[in-house]
Amino acid sequence: MLCQAYSFKSPEDENSVWSKTNWLDSGTGQSMKGQKPGPADSVEVNGELELDSDLSLKKLMLGPTHSVLIATGKKIKVGVFDINIVDSGIKLKNSSMEVARSLDISKGVGTDTIIGTDIILENSSFKASNLMAAISQANLNLQSNSGITIDMKGNSLFELKSEIILDDVFKGPPSTVFLKFKITERESLLPYVKVGDPVNLKGVVIEVRLLGNMKKGKYPIFLCGSSSKTHDFSKAIIKLNGKTYNLKEEIEVGDFKASMEVANLPKFGNGLILTLK
Repeated sequence: MLCQAYSFKSPEDENSVWSKTNWLDSGTGQSMKGQKPGPADSVEVNGELELDSDLSLKKLMLGPTHSVLIATGKKIKVGVFDINIVDSGIKLKNSSMEVARSLDISKGVGTDTIIGTDIILENSSFKASNLMAAISQANLNLQSNSGITIDMKGNSLFELKSEIILDDVFKGPPSTVFLKFKITERESLLPYVKVGDPVNLKGVVIEVRLLGNMKKGKYPIFLCGSSSKTHDFSKAIIKLNGKTYNLKEEIEVGDFKASMEVANLPKFGNGLILTLK
């Protein structure tokens, strides 16, 4: 016997928790009369919605209004994850999220204003097949700091099995539309990014924030597959503790000298590697 799949959405501008949401049919807007989304269903989140249990879905979407999914200590598994870049994001704390297919970020039909998308990971992991971001440049109304920010703190990982696919609007100056990775030390732990081959880093912003509490050694920052290929970080915009950084430059961080270069780190792979000495 086949189970019927449903398409749900949460009411617009409603701030609620998952189990108490008054779900609507995404097509008709009518109440789903007490039904709750299950693993075979699709869900569109509107407003701010906090998970109060683990989550498994066929498809998760962040809607065209202000839409944020919040989770603390939860496990999230979805087949497809679509984000509307207008004003959206996820906030994970001590949580994990796995996307079987692509993380797709785009601009919805009927709107030309982009505020941005924030994926915030605090001691959390996010894994997907790849990341695809496509935005029509026509008639864009950009707010300040518009773009996609992957904001990672502490023991966090952002991992893509395959590649980052960006349209040309992301490859210009970051004052246009950016893809930014913020990698911040917390409690002597440093998060990192891992993506597969190939990767085009033109215009991508990588910001590293060190507090000076880590031990001497080498740490992964942005890994690009496990092949011997040398990846070109020269087209990326790299910053260390708020200042533009040139590869292999040494700067003082507390009692350490910190430097970054493209190298191979055993047990991790190739990419941008931090050395503290």
